Amino acid sequence: MKYLENRVAIVTGGAKGMGKAICLKFAEEGCTVIVNDLDFEGAGAVAGEIASKGGTAVANRVDQTDQAAVDAVVDETVSRFSKIDILVNNAGGVAGMNGSGPSGTFTMDEFRRVLDVNLNGPLYYMLAVIPHMKKANYGKIINFSSIGAFTPTVSVLPYHAAKGAVESLTMNLAFELSRNNINVNLIVPGNIRTPFWDNVIIPPEMNYDEFFAEIVKRQVPLQRMGTSEDIAGAALYLASGMSDFVSGQRLFVAGGCPNVLTSTVLLKEDRLS
Repeated sequence: MKYLENRVAIVTGGAKGMGKAICLKFAEEGCTVIVNDLDFEGAGAVAGEIASKGGTAVANRVDQTDQAAVDAVVDETVSRFSKIDILVNNAGGVAGMNGSGPSGTFTMDEFRRVLDVNLNGPLYYMLAVIPHMKKANYGKIINFSSIGAFTPTVSVLPYHAAKGAVESLTMNLAFELSRNNINVNLIVPGNIRTPFWDNVIIPPEMNYDEFFAEIVKRQVPLQRMGTSEDIAGAALYLASGMSDFVSGQRLFVAGGCPNVLTSTVLLKEDRLS
């Protein structure tokens, strides 16, 4: 039997990167996948790929800052499939910020926009699915944070503030919903090579491979960039029966960061000496 046989999952930001990998992984394991994204064409391509392999998927264009739109797609999903077993709040980012992220470089409108996308959006989805999960006495909610929320290596204040608040929401809901057999957990990605980096300004003397090599050397104890498939594997664990006794946890998928960073730096120094 497959790990997610007969389950129904909503995955936000499912058109590319980590979200796409999660959608494909869940479908391989027997899950019906609702692929939500602002990029409807991309979401449709992912749903089409799943269908071509014999799976079931639906693509939706959803702006998760619009609570009414989120409510509508959740209601439509329940109407069509009778339930929602899994919610993966993967969508987020810093689109629309003109500043680089430190204090004083962004406007309060930009700050509110980033919070709306990264904090309010996931909350809207959770508020919409929780009543259905309570009714079924079952549910798996997976939120996404950032290492920078509490261990920043650069300052992106609005984004990191939003992700810190998502961590608080996760822990509080894990406590609140435990009596309803609903597991609420958090994935904290490290340096994962996805289209997210396409909008990152790199030094002009470097190409992306050189840029990533420098990141790996300085920040990743396991000495490689992570992949979307690394994240999908962690999401499968948290979405499946393998994690039925796991709730309120932060799962770092970060190549050893941040816990072994100091010791690894010391080992590097030893090798150089």
